[in-house]
Amino acid sequence: MNYTLYASSIDVHFGQKEFDMTIFSLVHFRRRCLFSALVCLFAVCASLKIPLGSHADVRGVGQNEYGQLGDGTQTNRLLPVRPTGLTDVIAISCGGHSSYALKSDGTVWAWGWNGFAQLGNNTTVNSSAPIQVIGLTNVIAIQGGGGHSLALKSDGTVWAWGTNDYGELGDGTAMLRKTPVQVSGLTSIVALAAGWNHSLALKSDGTVWTWGANNYGDLGDGTTTIRRTPVNTGLTSITAIAATITNSYAVKSDGTAWAWGQNYYGQLGDNTTTDRWRPVQVQGLTNVSTISCGSGYSHALKSDGTVWAWGYGGYGTLGLGITSDRHLPVQIPNLSGIIKIAGGYTSFFAFKSDGTLWACGSSGYGELGLGTVTSAYVPKRVYNAVSAIGATGGYNHTLFLTNPSSGTFGLEGIVPYAPSQPFTFLFHPTDNSGDIVRTADVPPVGDFVLPNVPANTYTVRIKGAKYLAKNVTLTTTGTVRNLTATLKAGDANDDNAADIGDLLLLISAYNKVSPNAGYREAADFNGDGTNDIADLLLLIGNYNQMGD
Repeated sequence: MNYTLYASSIDVHFGQKEFDMTIFSLVHFRRRCLFSALVCLFAVCASLKIPLGSHADVRGVGQNEYGQLGDGTQTNRLLPVRPTGLTDVIAISCGGHSSYALKSDGTVWAWGWNGFAQLGNNTTVNSSAPIQVIGLTNVIAIQGGGGHSLALKSDGTVWAWGTNDYGELGDGTAMLRKTPVQVSGLTSIVALAAGWNHSLALKSDGTVWTWGANNYGDLGDGTTTIRRTPVNTGLTSITAIAATITNSYAVKSDGTAWAWGQNYYGQLGDNTTTDRWRPVQVQGLTNVSTISCGSGYSHALKSDGTVWAWGYGGYGTLGLGITSDRHLPVQIPNLSGIIKIAGGYTSFFAFKSDGTLWACGSSGYGELGLGTVTSAYVPKRVYNAVSAIGATGGYNHTLFLTNPSSGTFGLEGIVPYAPSQPFTFLFHPTDNSGDIVRTADVPPVGDFVLPNVPANTYTVRIKGAKYLAKNVTLTTTGTVRNLTATLKAGDANDDNAADIGDLLLLISAYNKVSPNAGYREAADFNGDGTNDIADLLLLIGNYNQMGD
Protein backbone atom coordinates (compact mmCIF):
# COMPACT_ATOMS: atom_id res chain seq x y z
CA MET A 1 0.00 0.00 0.00
CA ASN A 2 2.23 2.76 -1.27
CA TYR A 3 1.37 6.38 -1.71
CA THR A 4 3.12 9.33 -3.23
CA LEU A 5 3.64 12.35 -1.06
CA TYR A 6 3.77 15.65 -2.90
CA ALA A 7 4.97 18.42 -0.67
CA SER A 8 7.39 21.28 -0.41
CA SER A 9 10.69 20.94 1.45
CA ILE A 10 9.23 18.66 4.09
CA ASP A 11 10.36 16.93 7.24
CA VAL A 12 9.11 13.36 6.90
CA HIS A 13 9.04 10.53 9.46
CA PHE A 14 7.26 7.21 9.01
CA GLY A 15 6.46 4.18 11.17
CA GLN A 16 5.33 5.32 14.59
CA LYS A 17 6.21 8.95 13.88
CA GLU A 18 4.43 11.65 11.95
CA PHE A 19 5.33 13.79 8.99
CA ASP A 20 5.18 17.56 8.67
CA MET A 21 3.68 19.71 6.00
CA THR A 22 2.04 23.14 6.10
CA ILE A 23 -1.48 23.65 4.71
CA PHE A 24 -2.39 26.89 2.97
CA SER A 25 -5.64 28.55 2.08
CA LEU A 26 -7.66 26.03 0.02
CA VAL A 27 -7.26 22.29 0.39
CA HIS A 28 -8.08 19.66 -2.23
CA PHE A 29 -8.15 15.92 -1.77
CA ARG A 30 -8.06 13.10 -4.27
CA ARG A 31 -9.37 9.63 -3.68
CA ARG A 32 -8.84 6.52 -5.81
CA CYS A 33 -11.08 3.64 -4.83
CA LEU A 34 -11.01 0.11 -6.26
CA PHE A 35 -14.62 -0.76 -5.63
CA SER A 36 -15.68 -3.48 -3.21
CA ALA A 37 -18.84 -4.02 -1.23
CA LEU A 38 -16.87 -3.87 2.00
CA VAL A 39 -13.22 -3.07 1.38
CA CYS A 40 -11.31 -0.91 -1.05
CA LEU A 41 -7.95 0.77 -1.41
CA PHE A 42 -8.25 4.29 -0.09
CA ALA A 43 -6.13 7.18 -1.29
CA VAL A 44 -6.41 10.80 -0.28
CA CYS A 45 -4.35 13.66 -1.69
CA ALA A 46 -4.54 17.33 -0.87
CA SER A 47 -3.49 20.06 -3.23
CA LEU A 48 -2.78 23.13 -1.20
CA LYS A 49 -3.36 26.56 -2.66
CA ILE A 50 -1.78 29.91 -1.93
CA PRO A 51 -3.54 32.94 -3.44
CA LEU A 52 -1.04 34.66 -5.71
CA GLY A 53 -3.04 37.43 -7.31
CA SER A 54 -3.84 36.56 -10.92
CA HIS A 55 -0.99 34.07 -11.29
CA ALA A 56 -1.92 30.42 -11.79
CA ASP A 57 -0.52 26.97 -12.27
CA VAL A 58 -0.68 24.87 -15.44
CA ARG A 59 -1.59 21.21 -15.74
CA GLY A 60 -1.57 19.06 -18.89
CA VAL A 61 -3.32 15.79 -19.67
CA GLY A 62 -3.69 13.45 -22.64
CA GLN A 63 -1.33 12.69 -25.49
CA ASN A 64 2.33 13.48 -24.86
CA GLU A 65 4.11 11.92 -27.84
CA TYR A 66 5.72 15.23 -28.76
CA GLY A 67 6.22 16.47 -25.19
CA GLN A 68 3.14 18.69 -25.43
CA LEU A 69 2.37 18.22 -21.72
CA GLY A 70 5.72 19.77 -20.82
CA ASP A 71 6.63 17.40 -17.98
CA GLY A 72 9.96 16.38 -19.49
CA THR A 73 8.66 13.06 -20.85
CA GLN A 74 6.82 11.68 -23.86
CA THR A 75 4.50 9.60 -21.68
CA ASN A 76 0.77 9.97 -22.25
CA ARG A 77 -1.09 11.00 -19.08
CA LEU A 78 -4.58 10.08 -17.90
CA LEU A 79 -4.27 12.46 -14.95
CA PRO A 80 -3.04 16.06 -15.15
CA VAL A 81 0.69 16.74 -14.72
CA ARG A 82 2.59 19.97 -14.18
CA PRO A 83 4.91 21.34 -16.91
CA THR A 84 8.49 21.58 -15.75
CA GLY A 85 9.69 24.86 -14.26
CA LEU A 86 6.69 26.96 -15.28
CA THR A 87 5.59 29.71 -12.86
CA ASP A 88 3.66 32.99 -12.83
CA VAL A 89 1.39 31.99 -15.72
CA ILE A 90 -1.61 34.17 -16.60
CA ALA A 91 -2.81 32.58 -19.88
CA ILE A 92 -2.50 29.32 -21.84
CA SER A 93 -3.20 28.08 -25.36
CA CYS A 94 -2.85 24.84 -27.32
CA GLY A 95 -1.82 24.29 -30.92
CA GLY A 96 -2.28 20.95 -32.66
CA HIS A 97 0.47 19.13 -30.77
CA SER A 98 2.08 22.09 -29.04
CA SER A 99 1.37 24.20 -25.96
CA TYR A 100 1.87 27.82 -24.94
CA ALA A 101 1.91 29.84 -21.75
CA LEU A 102 1.99 33.58 -21.14
CA LYS A 103 3.77 34.72 -18.00
CA SER A 104 2.98 37.78 -15.93
CA ASP A 105 6.22 39.42 -17.13
CA GLY A 106 4.90 39.44 -20.72
CA THR A 107 7.10 36.60 -21.99
CA VAL A 108 5.78 33.58 -23.90
CA TRP A 109 6.84 29.98 -23.33
CA ALA A 110 6.18 27.00 -25.60
CA TRP A 111 6.68 23.25 -25.69
CA GLY A 112 5.70 20.16 -27.70
CA TRP A 113 5.88 19.58 -31.44
CA ASN A 114 8.12 21.99 -33.34
CA GLY A 115 8.09 20.61 -36.88
CA PHE A 116 7.05 24.00 -38.27
CA ALA A 117 9.09 26.06 -35.79
CA GLN A 118 5.88 26.91 -33.94
CA LEU A 119 7.75 27.00 -30.63
CA GLY A 120 9.52 30.16 -31.80
CA ASN A 121 12.99 29.28 -30.51
CA ASN A 122 14.78 29.40 -33.89
CA THR A 123 14.79 25.59 -34.28
CA THR A 124 12.50 22.81 -35.48
CA VAL A 125 13.38 20.51 -32.58
CA ASN A 126 10.57 19.30 -30.32
CA SER A 127 10.74 20.20 -26.66
CA SER A 128 9.22 18.23 -23.76
CA ALA A 129 9.71 21.16 -21.38
CA PRO A 130 8.74 24.84 -21.70
CA ILE A 131 11.22 27.06 -23.57
CA GLN A 132 11.00 30.81 -24.08
CA VAL A 133 9.82 32.16 -27.42
CA ILE A 134 12.61 34.37 -28.71
CA GLY A 135 12.22 38.14 -28.87
CA LEU A 136 8.75 38.58 -27.42
CA THR A 137 8.04 41.01 -24.59
CA ASN A 138 4.98 42.91 -23.36
CA VAL A 139 2.63 40.19 -24.63
CA ILE A 140 -0.94 40.23 -23.33
CA ALA A 141 -2.57 37.36 -25.30
CA ILE A 142 -1.50 34.20 -27.15
CA GLN A 143 -3.06 31.76 -29.61
CA GLY A 144 -1.81 28.45 -31.01
CA GLY A 145 -2.84 27.25 -34.49
CA GLY A 146 -2.19 24.04 -36.37
CA GLY A 147 1.43 24.84 -37.18
CA HIS A 148 1.65 28.54 -36.42
CA SER A 149 1.33 30.76 -33.36
CA LEU A 150 0.13 34.28 -32.59
CA ALA A 151 0.89 36.81 -29.88
CA LEU A 152 -0.75 40.15 -29.10
CA LYS A 153 1.41 42.86 -27.56
CA SER A 154 0.25 45.60 -25.22
CA ASP A 155 0.75 48.17 -28.02
CA GLY A 156 -1.97 46.45 -30.10
CA THR A 157 0.39 44.84 -32.61
CA VAL A 158 0.28 41.16 -33.57
CA TRP A 159 3.27 38.85 -33.95
CA ALA A 160 3.37 35.42 -35.58
CA TRP A 161 5.75 32.52 -36.18
CA GLY A 162 5.76 28.95 -37.56
CA THR A 163 4.45 27.61 -40.84
CA ASN A 164 3.49 30.14 -43.50
CA ASP A 165 2.54 28.10 -46.56
CA TYR A 166 -0.90 29.72 -46.70
CA GLY A 167 0.12 33.13 -45.43
CA GLU A 168 -1.05 32.37 -41.90
CA LEU A 169 1.65 34.64 -40.45
CA GLY A 170 0.29 37.66 -42.31
CA ASP A 171 3.70 39.09 -43.21
CA GLY A 172 3.12 39.10 -46.98
CA THR A 173 5.35 36.05 -47.62
CA ALA A 174 5.20 32.24 -47.69
CA MET A 175 8.37 31.88 -45.60
CA LEU A 176 8.43 29.68 -42.52
CA ARG A 177 9.48 31.82 -39.55
CA LYS A 178 11.44 30.30 -36.68
CA THR A 179 11.08 33.43 -34.57
CA PRO A 180 8.21 35.95 -34.34
CA VAL A 181 7.57 38.51 -37.09
CA GLN A 182 5.05 41.32 -37.03
CA VAL A 183 1.76 40.82 -38.87
CA SER A 184 1.47 43.51 -41.54
CA GLY A 185 -0.81 46.49 -41.12
CA LEU A 186 -2.55 45.59 -37.87
CA THR A 187 -2.91 48.06 -35.01
CA SER A 188 -5.33 48.51 -32.10
CA ILE A 189 -5.95 44.76 -31.87
CA VAL A 190 -7.72 43.51 -28.72
CA ALA A 191 -8.22 39.76 -29.39
CA LEU A 192 -6.86 36.91 -31.52
CA ALA A 193 -8.05 33.55 -32.84
CA ALA A 194 -6.22 30.87 -34.82
CA GLY A 195 -7.51 28.09 -37.03
CA TRP A 196 -5.47 25.27 -38.49
CA ASN A 197 -3.99 27.46 -41.23
CA HIS A 198 -5.74 30.80 -40.87
CA SER A 199 -5.83 33.64 -38.35
CA LEU A 200 -8.25 36.24 -37.02
CA ALA A 201 -7.81 39.53 -35.19
CA LEU A 202 -10.44 41.74 -33.54
CA LYS A 203 -9.83 45.50 -33.55
CA SER A 204 -10.90 47.89 -30.84
CA ASP A 205 -13.40 49.40 -33.31
CA GLY A 206 -15.29 46.05 -33.51
CA THR A 207 -14.05 45.03 -36.95
CA VAL A 208 -12.59 41.59 -37.75
CA TRP A 209 -9.49 41.01 -39.87
CA THR A 210 -8.44 37.65 -41.30
CA TRP A 211 -5.54 36.11 -43.22
CA GLY A 212 -4.15 32.71 -44.30
CA ALA A 213 -5.83 29.66 -45.85
CA ASN A 214 -9.21 30.22 -47.47
CA ASN A 215 -10.20 26.96 -49.18
CA TYR A 216 -13.70 26.95 -47.69
CA GLY A 217 -14.21 30.67 -47.27
CA ASP A 218 -12.41 30.49 -43.92
CA LEU A 219 -11.55 34.20 -44.08
CA GLY A 220 -15.08 35.46 -44.72
CA ASP A 221 -14.05 37.87 -47.48
CA GLY A 222 -16.35 36.39 -50.13
CA THR A 223 -13.57 34.44 -51.90
CA THR A 224 -11.49 31.29 -51.57
CA THR A 225 -8.26 33.15 -52.27
CA ILE A 226 -5.30 32.78 -49.91
CA ARG A 227 -4.53 36.07 -48.16
CA ARG A 228 -0.96 36.70 -47.02
CA THR A 229 -1.85 39.98 -45.33
CA PRO A 230 -4.97 40.78 -43.27
CA VAL A 231 -8.28 41.61 -44.98
CA ASN A 232 -11.43 43.10 -43.49
CA THR A 233 -14.44 40.75 -43.23
CA GLY A 234 -16.88 43.65 -43.18
CA LEU A 235 -18.25 42.65 -39.78
CA THR A 236 -18.89 45.42 -37.25
CA SER A 237 -19.79 45.66 -33.56
CA ILE A 238 -17.99 42.41 -32.80
CA THR A 239 -17.15 41.62 -29.18
CA ALA A 240 -15.64 38.10 -29.44
CA ILE A 241 -14.05 35.86 -32.08
CA ALA A 242 -13.17 32.16 -32.38
CA ALA A 243 -11.63 29.88 -35.00
CA THR A 244 -11.12 26.18 -35.60
CA ILE A 245 -9.82 23.96 -38.40
CA THR A 246 -11.54 25.64 -41.38
CA ASN A 247 -14.21 27.75 -39.67
CA SER A 248 -14.48 31.14 -38.03
CA TYR A 249 -16.99 32.67 -35.60
CA ALA A 250 -17.89 36.07 -34.20
CA VAL A 251 -20.27 37.41 -31.56
CA LYS A 252 -21.89 40.81 -32.01
CA SER A 253 -22.69 43.32 -29.31
CA ASP A 254 -26.40 42.57 -29.85
CA GLY A 255 -25.85 38.97 -28.72
CA THR A 256 -26.11 37.35 -32.15
CA ALA A 257 -23.55 34.81 -33.41
CA TRP A 258 -22.06 34.71 -36.89
CA ALA A 259 -20.11 32.00 -38.69
CA TRP A 260 -18.35 31.27 -41.97
CA GLY A 261 -16.16 28.69 -43.71
CA GLN A 262 -16.64 24.94 -44.06
CA ASN A 263 -20.09 23.59 -43.20
CA TYR A 264 -19.88 19.86 -43.91
CA TYR A 265 -21.32 18.92 -40.51
CA GLY A 266 -23.62 21.91 -40.16
CA GLN A 267 -21.12 23.60 -37.90
CA LEU A 268 -22.17 27.06 -39.10
CA GLY A 269 -25.59 26.56 -37.53
CA ASP A 270 -27.58 27.93 -40.47
CA ASN A 271 -29.58 24.70 -41.02
CA THR A 272 -27.58 23.79 -44.14
CA THR A 273 -24.35 21.99 -45.00
CA THR A 274 -23.34 24.64 -47.53
CA ASP A 275 -19.93 26.29 -47.11
CA ARG A 276 -20.18 30.04 -46.57
CA TRP A 277 -17.63 32.50 -47.91
CA ARG A 278 -19.26 35.36 -46.04
CA PRO A 279 -20.46 35.48 -42.42
CA VAL A 280 -23.98 34.12 -41.87
CA GLN A 281 -26.02 34.38 -38.71
CA VAL A 282 -26.24 31.27 -36.54
CA GLN A 283 -29.95 30.62 -36.36
CA GLY A 284 -31.99 30.65 -33.19
CA LEU A 285 -29.35 32.13 -30.91
CA THR A 286 -29.74 35.32 -28.90
CA ASN A 287 -27.94 36.76 -25.89
CA VAL A 288 -24.73 34.95 -26.78
CA SER A 289 -21.69 35.96 -24.76
CA THR A 290 -19.01 33.71 -26.24
CA ILE A 291 -18.39 30.82 -28.65
CA SER A 292 -15.99 27.89 -28.49
CA CYS A 293 -15.35 25.51 -31.35
CA GLY A 294 -13.58 22.32 -32.34
CA SER A 295 -13.30 20.05 -35.35
CA GLY A 296 -16.67 20.46 -37.07
CA TYR A 297 -18.67 21.45 -33.99
CA SER A 298 -19.45 24.58 -31.97
CA HIS A 299 -20.81 25.69 -28.60
CA ALA A 300 -22.33 28.99 -27.57
CA LEU A 301 -22.62 30.29 -24.02
CA LYS A 302 -25.63 32.48 -23.38
CA SER A 303 -25.89 35.22 -20.78
CA ASP A 304 -28.33 33.05 -18.79
CA GLY A 305 -25.62 30.42 -18.23
CA THR A 306 -27.00 27.86 -20.69
CA VAL A 307 -24.90 26.22 -23.42
CA TRP A 308 -26.04 25.44 -26.95
CA ALA A 309 -24.33 23.03 -29.36
CA TRP A 310 -24.38 22.26 -33.07
CA GLY A 311 -22.35 20.57 -35.82
CA TYR A 312 -20.47 17.28 -35.62
CA GLY A 313 -21.81 14.89 -33.00
CA GLY A 314 -19.18 12.15 -33.11
CA TYR A 315 -17.45 11.16 -29.83
CA GLY A 316 -20.14 13.04 -27.90
CA THR A 317 -18.62 16.43 -28.72
CA LEU A 318 -22.01 18.13 -28.57
CA GLY A 319 -22.78 16.84 -25.08
CA LEU A 320 -26.30 15.85 -26.11
CA GLY A 321 -25.94 12.11 -25.49
CA ILE A 322 -25.98 11.39 -29.23
CA THR A 323 -23.48 10.98 -32.07
CA SER A 324 -25.59 12.44 -34.85
CA ASP A 325 -24.90 15.90 -36.27
CA ARG A 326 -27.03 18.93 -35.56
CA HIS A 327 -27.42 21.71 -38.12
CA LEU A 328 -29.08 24.08 -35.67
CA PRO A 329 -28.14 24.94 -32.07
CA VAL A 330 -29.60 22.65 -29.40
CA GLN A 331 -29.46 23.37 -25.68
CA ILE A 332 -27.36 20.93 -23.67
CA PRO A 333 -29.74 19.57 -21.01
CA ASN A 334 -28.83 19.55 -17.33
CA LEU A 335 -26.02 22.03 -17.86
CA SER A 336 -26.68 25.43 -16.27
CA GLY A 337 -24.90 28.09 -14.31
CA ILE A 338 -22.04 28.08 -16.82
CA ILE A 339 -19.69 31.06 -16.79
CA LYS A 340 -16.98 29.94 -19.23
CA ILE A 341 -16.55 27.41 -22.07
CA ALA A 342 -13.59 26.05 -24.02
CA GLY A 343 -13.01 23.56 -26.80
CA GLY A 344 -10.34 21.24 -28.15
CA TYR A 345 -10.15 19.25 -31.37
CA THR A 346 -12.90 16.86 -30.23
CA SER A 347 -13.36 17.88 -26.60
CA PHE A 348 -15.49 20.44 -24.79
CA PHE A 349 -15.23 22.00 -21.32
CA ALA A 350 -17.70 24.04 -19.29
CA PHE A 351 -17.01 25.89 -16.04
CA LYS A 352 -19.86 26.33 -13.59
CA SER A 353 -20.36 29.22 -11.22
CA ASP A 354 -19.98 26.79 -8.30
CA GLY A 355 -16.36 26.18 -9.33
CA THR A 356 -16.87 22.76 -10.90
CA LEU A 357 -15.58 21.75 -14.34
CA TRP A 358 -17.52 19.56 -16.77
CA ALA A 359 -16.33 17.89 -19.99
CA CYS A 360 -17.57 15.80 -22.90
CA GLY A 361 -16.26 14.46 -26.19
CA SER A 362 -13.36 12.25 -27.17
CA SER A 363 -10.94 10.98 -24.53
CA GLY A 364 -8.84 8.56 -26.57
CA TYR A 365 -5.70 9.76 -24.80
CA GLY A 366 -7.40 10.87 -21.59
CA GLU A 367 -7.60 14.47 -22.78
CA LEU A 368 -10.85 15.14 -20.90
CA GLY A 369 -9.03 14.70 -17.60
CA LEU A 370 -11.53 12.10 -16.43
CA GLY A 371 -8.86 9.46 -15.81
CA THR A 372 -10.20 7.26 -18.61
CA VAL A 373 -9.90 6.80 -22.39
CA THR A 374 -13.66 6.43 -22.75
CA SER A 375 -15.53 9.17 -24.60
CA ALA A 376 -18.16 11.15 -22.68
CA TYR A 377 -21.41 11.72 -24.56
CA VAL A 378 -22.88 14.01 -21.93
CA PRO A 379 -20.92 16.42 -19.75
CA LYS A 380 -19.17 14.71 -16.83
CA ARG A 381 -17.58 16.38 -13.87
CA VAL A 382 -13.78 16.56 -14.07
CA TYR A 383 -12.75 15.80 -10.49
CA ASN A 384 -9.09 15.58 -11.54
CA ALA A 385 -8.97 19.31 -12.31
CA VAL A 386 -11.04 20.62 -9.42
CA SER A 387 -9.05 23.83 -9.15
CA ALA A 388 -9.14 24.64 -12.87
CA ILE A 389 -10.10 28.18 -13.82
CA GLY A 390 -9.43 27.81 -17.54
CA ALA A 391 -8.90 25.17 -20.21
CA THR A 392 -7.65 24.92 -23.79
CA GLY A 393 -7.54 21.87 -26.03
CA GLY A 394 -5.16 20.69 -28.72
CA TYR A 395 -5.47 17.73 -31.06
CA ASN A 396 -5.37 15.08 -28.32
CA HIS A 397 -4.22 16.97 -25.24
CA THR A 398 -5.58 19.59 -22.88
CA LEU A 399 -4.08 22.28 -20.70
CA PHE A 400 -5.80 23.46 -17.53
CA LEU A 401 -5.09 26.77 -15.86
CA THR A 402 -5.50 26.18 -12.14
CA ASN A 403 -5.38 28.12 -8.93
CA PRO A 404 -1.82 27.98 -7.59
CA SER A 405 -1.01 25.22 -5.11
CA SER A 406 1.70 24.75 -2.51
CA GLY A 407 1.83 20.98 -2.87
CA THR A 408 -0.18 17.81 -2.27
CA PHE A 409 -0.10 15.01 0.24
CA GLY A 410 -1.47 11.50 -0.02
CA LEU A 411 -2.60 8.68 2.26
CA GLU A 412 -3.39 5.19 1.11
CA GLY A 413 -4.84 2.30 3.08
CA ILE A 414 -7.89 0.07 3.48
CA VAL A 415 -11.31 1.32 4.43
CA PRO A 416 -14.88 -0.02 4.30
CA TYR A 417 -16.50 2.04 1.58
CA ALA A 418 -20.10 3.21 1.41
CA PRO A 419 -20.99 5.10 -1.79
CA SER A 420 -21.72 8.80 -1.27
CA GLN A 421 -20.72 8.58 2.38
CA PRO A 422 -19.26 11.94 3.43
CA PHE A 423 -15.78 12.09 4.90
CA THR A 424 -15.02 14.43 7.78
CA PHE A 425 -11.57 15.94 8.27
CA LEU A 426 -10.46 17.44 11.57
CA PHE A 427 -7.71 20.08 11.37
CA HIS A 428 -6.18 20.67 14.81
CA PRO A 429 -3.71 23.60 14.77
CA THR A 430 -0.55 22.90 16.74
CA ASP A 431 -0.85 26.35 18.31
CA ASN A 432 -4.25 25.28 19.74
CA SER A 433 -5.97 28.26 18.14
CA GLY A 434 -9.11 26.24 17.47
CA ASP A 435 -10.04 23.08 15.57
CA ILE A 436 -11.40 23.27 12.05
CA VAL A 437 -13.78 20.61 10.72
CA ARG A 438 -14.44 20.14 7.02
CA THR A 439 -16.81 17.58 5.51
CA ALA A 440 -17.05 16.58 1.85
CA ASP A 441 -18.61 13.91 -0.34
CA VAL A 442 -15.70 11.96 -1.76
CA PRO A 443 -15.96 10.85 -5.40
CA PRO A 444 -14.70 7.36 -6.32
CA VAL A 445 -11.96 8.93 -8.44
CA GLY A 446 -10.62 12.45 -8.43
CA ASP A 447 -10.45 15.64 -6.40
CA PHE A 448 -12.82 17.26 -3.98
CA VAL A 449 -12.57 20.51 -2.06
CA LEU A 450 -12.26 21.35 1.61
CA PRO A 451 -12.43 25.15 1.47
CA ASN A 452 -11.15 27.94 3.69
CA VAL A 453 -8.46 26.19 5.69
CA PRO A 454 -6.29 29.04 7.05
CA ALA A 455 -2.51 28.92 6.77
CA ASN A 456 -1.10 27.11 9.82
CA THR A 457 0.44 23.84 10.95
CA TYR A 458 -2.17 21.19 11.75
CA THR A 459 -2.62 17.68 13.00
CA VAL A 460 -5.08 16.25 10.50
CA ARG A 461 -7.33 13.28 11.12
CA ILE A 462 -9.82 11.58 8.86
CA LYS A 463 -12.78 11.05 11.19
CA GLY A 464 -15.55 8.49 11.05
CA ALA A 465 -16.08 4.89 12.04
CA LYS A 466 -13.57 2.32 10.80
CA TYR A 467 -11.46 4.66 8.69
CA LEU A 468 -7.89 3.47 8.39
CA ALA A 469 -6.06 6.69 9.18
CA LYS A 470 -3.66 7.92 11.82
CA ASN A 471 -3.17 11.54 12.75
CA VAL A 472 -0.71 13.30 10.43
CA THR A 473 0.94 16.64 11.05
CA LEU A 474 1.34 18.89 8.02
CA THR A 475 3.91 21.65 7.43
CA THR A 476 5.33 22.95 4.08
CA THR A 477 8.03 25.29 2.77
CA GLY A 478 10.25 25.49 -0.28
CA THR A 479 10.13 23.63 -3.57
CA VAL A 480 7.70 20.83 -4.44
CA ARG A 481 9.21 17.36 -4.14
CA ASN A 482 7.83 13.87 -4.75
CA LEU A 483 8.33 11.19 -2.08
CA THR A 484 7.00 7.64 -1.82
CA ALA A 485 6.28 5.86 1.46
CA THR A 486 4.07 3.18 3.02
CA LEU A 487 1.22 3.88 5.41
CA LYS A 488 0.87 1.20 8.10
CA ALA A 489 -2.42 -0.03 9.50
CA GLY A 490 -3.54 2.14 12.43
CA ASP A 491 -6.69 3.12 14.29
CA ALA A 492 -9.17 1.47 11.95
CA ASN A 493 -12.10 1.49 14.40
CA ASP A 494 -11.52 5.13 15.41
CA ASP A 495 -11.25 4.50 19.16
CA ASN A 496 -8.05 6.58 19.43
CA ALA A 497 -5.87 3.49 19.93
CA ALA A 498 -4.06 1.10 17.59
CA ASP A 499 -4.87 -2.23 19.20
CA ILE A 500 -6.16 -5.74 18.59
CA GLY A 501 -9.63 -4.40 17.87
CA ASP A 502 -8.35 -2.65 14.74
CA LEU A 503 -6.58 -5.79 13.50
CA LEU A 504 -9.66 -7.94 14.06
CA LEU A 505 -11.74 -5.41 12.15
CA LEU A 506 -9.35 -5.50 9.20
CA ILE A 507 -9.16 -9.31 9.19
CA SER A 508 -12.94 -9.48 9.23
CA ALA A 509 -13.18 -7.09 6.32
CA TYR A 510 -10.56 -9.07 4.40
CA ASN A 511 -12.40 -12.35 4.92
CA LYS A 512 -15.57 -10.89 3.44
CA VAL A 513 -13.84 -10.25 0.12
CA SER A 514 -14.13 -13.38 -1.98
CA PRO A 515 -11.19 -14.06 -4.32
CA ASN A 516 -13.71 -15.01 -7.01
CA ALA A 517 -16.28 -12.30 -6.43
CA GLY A 518 -14.80 -9.71 -8.73
CA TYR A 519 -13.09 -7.79 -5.94
CA ARG A 520 -9.60 -9.16 -6.41
CA GLU A 521 -7.87 -5.79 -6.65
CA ALA A 522 -9.55 -4.57 -3.47
CA ALA A 523 -7.79 -7.11 -1.25
CA ASP A 524 -4.66 -7.85 -3.29
CA PHE A 525 -2.44 -5.97 -0.87
CA ASN A 526 0.86 -7.29 -2.22
CA GLY A 527 -0.08 -6.71 -5.87
CA ASP A 528 0.55 -10.28 -7.09
CA GLY A 529 -2.83 -10.63 -8.79
CA THR A 530 -4.37 -13.01 -6.24
CA ASN A 531 -6.20 -12.81 -2.91
CA ASP A 532 -4.45 -15.27 -0.65
CA ILE A 533 -2.84 -15.76 2.74
CA ALA A 534 0.17 -13.69 1.70
CA ASP A 535 -2.05 -10.60 1.54
CA LEU A 536 -3.38 -11.22 5.04
CA LEU A 537 0.10 -11.81 6.42
CA LEU A 538 1.28 -8.57 4.84
CA LEU A 539 -1.63 -6.74 6.45
CA ILE A 540 -0.81 -8.21 9.87
CA GLY A 541 2.88 -7.43 9.42
CA ASN A 542 2.15 -3.83 8.57
CA TYR A 543 -0.10 -3.52 11.58
CA ASN A 544 2.52 -4.94 13.93
CA GLN A 545 5.08 -2.42 12.67
CA MET A 546 2.77 0.49 13.35
CA GLY A 547 2.10 0.04 17.05
CA ASP A 548 0.28 2.74 19.01
